[in-house]
Amino acid sequence: MYYLCIPIQVAMDSVKGIRRKFIAIIAGISALFFADMYYLARLYNDISEELDKVVVSCIKEADMKEVVHRMELISNRKKDNGEGGHTFSRTITRSFEEDDSEDADSVENESAFPLDILIINSVIGEMRVAIHRFVDSIMPVIPHVLDSFIVSNFQAKGITARLYYTERVDLATGKVMETSYLETKPERTNFYLHEYDPENRLAYRIYTESLTGSIVRRMSGILAATFLIIILLS
Repeated sequence: MYYLCIPIQVAMDSVKGIRRKFIAIIAGISALFFADMYYLARLYNDISEELDKVVVSCIKEADMKEVVHRMELISNRKKDNGEGGHTFSRTITRSFEEDDSEDADSVENESAFPLDILIINSVIGEMRVAIHRFVDSIMPVIPHVLDSFIVSNFQAKGITARLYYTERVDLATGKVMETSYLETKPERTNFYLHEYDPENRLAYRIYTESLTGSIVRRMSGILAATFLIIILLS
């Protein structure tokens, strides 16, 4: 009887050992899964923040292009009236180009002269606001042109989110002064605010599709690799 109990005990110990190993493997896979999900969530947030900055940059650049577009229209009008329009357009456009080049130099030298860079950027910002006001006083904003420049910038940056429409708003009163939407407003949208004239509280409010699709596409390689690892481990 004693000798019969030994193989049974050995078998039970073997089963317990297998069970422990199985539990350890499951625990390891679960820990890896949750760690991976945490990493993916952090990565999603990081990409989301990065894309938000890219979108804002696209909007600011499109704003500059729209102002230059109106300057060209004003210049052509002045030319037709014999008022030397090309000189006006070249002078103002050169101001924007110089501002952009100084911005680029500012970024490169930011670590060397942080105080100087802040002062220069402040002056550049004030110049842009002043030019914006001047052009606005001659010709009103053309929202659908601004939309076309934003869409073009989105495409150049690989952002596939749809642009729905743009509003020019007075933030002090909440009044919408111009808008580019021609059809029913979508129920769910993202919106970005670009306050181009902080002193007078004038801003553009740009309504877009969610950036989730663009974010997921940027994560597609990592998501595919994660899915494959989970399949192999399971």
